Amino acid sequence: MPIKLLRAIGAKMMRTNGMVIRTATNALARITHCADLRITVAGVPCDLWVYALPAEYSPTYPMLLSRRWLQAVKVKGDYAGRRYYIMSGHGTRVQILSDENYKGGEQRPVIGGSGRGTRVAGDPGW
Repeated sequence: MPIKLLRAIGAKMMRTNGMVIRTATNALARITHCADLRITVAGVPCDLWVYALPAEYSPTYPMLLSRRWLQAVKVKGDYAGRRYYIMSGHGTRVQILSDENYKGGEQRPVIGGSGRGTRVAGDPGW
């Protein structure tokens, strides 16, 4: 997640040991900070450990959720219908709403953040 976005939502960041990660675009990024966040996806609260991308990186998406998260919430995808469902803490399936206007109609899940009620996966303009 971009460090600017973490600052904007008021996340409490901690220093790392300067680890290096490979991003989804195959770039190497030195990570100096991380944060422990609680976000809400389609009404389902999730605790995440997030690495802060340095300001010079401009990822396509502000946050990518891991396979571990996908498995934990038992994601089911209806790829033809462009709908996705996750399991709530009560054992019911919840549809993930999407932002139809993102990148010219490409669907993207709408995710709410814990910091001051900010929508984390919205188009923040950073």
